[in-house]
Amino acid sequence: MGIFGFGRKNLLGVDLGTAFIKVVAVDKGRIVAQGSAPMTENGADEFSKMASALEMALEQAKVRITDAALAIGADKAIVRYVLLPKMPEKELRAGLKYEAARYLPVADQDLAVDFAVLEEEVEDEPGKMRVLLAAVRRELAEKYRDLFIQTGLKLRVIDLVPLALYRLFRTLGARGNAIAVDVGENYSHVMLMEGGKLTFSRAVNIGCREMAKVAFPSGLNPAADLVQEIRRTLDFYRMQKRFGYDPERLLICGGGGRIPNMAALLEEGLGISSEVVNPFGLGPEYAVATGLALRER
Repeated sequence: MGIFGFGRKNLLGVDLGTAFIKVVAVDKGRIVAQGSAPMTENGADEFSKMASALEMALEQAKVRITDAALAIGADKAIVRYVLLPKMPEKELRAGLKYEAARYLPVADQDLAVDFAVLEEEVEDEPGKMRVLLAAVRRELAEKYRDLFIQTGLKLRVIDLVPLALYRLFRTLGARGNAIAVDVGENYSHVMLMEGGKLTFSRAVNIGCREMAKVAFPSGLNPAADLVQEIRRTLDFYRMQKRFGYDPERLLICGGGGRIPNMAALLEEGLGISSEVVNPFGLGPEYAVATGLALRER
């Protein structure tokens, strides 16, 4: 899988969250380092504050790995899921500029573009493969690179939140059809997996900060809004697929996994069993960082 870089052995997964920065290192299937630090108010928009929090997380982790991977969300990247004629990845990379222009608003913008092949053979589309195309502003990528240099790290990969989570779920043995929702501080990522493969994702503007304003489980609450957004995601995907898609379970991660009654409320609203993902016992808030540390290399 591509996306703005190439894998390196023993990558440090870095999740620059809005509320907390988390770092994780994995070696031979076990956690060898972890750390977290709170982000000051508006810190996610100020790289100097971000650097201070990252340094605190690294100090807590006492990690010696310097090669790192970062995940960015839908607010910082343009993402499209497309079906393309089956071809070798080398050929697709050679024609990436042409394909990106067809699906991404790249004209007159200084963007870095990359791709990840999700399915080499789409079952109901003979001769087609499912590809995730992504673009990020070069200026932003360079700012992240400089941030990591400032804290003694080498940014080897800029990944996407859905891909990092998909890698984690796959490692944990997720199979079949499943919905995954990563509930962050300001927004959530909703992912759909079919036959154990990532097929679609979108971000919604509902997160822990909004949910914390309402006491669960009584009264109106943003969990109902999140259920509605998940249903909208399902309706859109089913319409694109032109046939039924029936998820068997709901996987919950991110800081929202710590909210009392969250799993029960989403389970009730969607009518499917739910599970809070607890990667290697670290807690649901470490899902993205762990998925980054597990990146294929």
